[in-house]
Amino acid sequence: MRRASKSSGTPMRRISRSRSLAKASTASEDRASASVMGNADILFLKNHGVIVAGPTIAEAWDDLYYLERAAQVQLMAMATQRDLKPVPEPIARRAYEQMRLGDAESARAHLHSAMRRLSKGRLPLITA
Repeated sequence: MRRASKSSGTPMRRISRSRSLAKASTASEDRASASVMGNADILFLKNHGVIVAGPTIAEAWDDLYYLERAAQVQLMAMATQRDLKPVPEPIARRAYEQMRLGDAESARAHLHSAMRRLSKGRLPLITA
């Protein structure tokens, strides 16, 4: 995976993937997953889903929530059977930078909002 940087010089979050790891259920598998994950925040496990890490539970949950939303949007776009146009890298980088402003506070508020909805029986949290 290529490492990108924000304009501030701090590393952008990365996504990693494993073609050989399955779900981690033993200590050695946990170490293998951590090794493949490296500095990435998200690790895709072949045929098993994802592992998301973050500085806080709220930030990891927020990343997982938006990853799920992005997957839904991509599936709907692919269902049109039309050619998809990738977002140009400078626009994607700027969107990333904007999303990361106030990230910890925003993630905490987002998680608390979801928890309030769950406590009131308002499901699902994600709708198509």
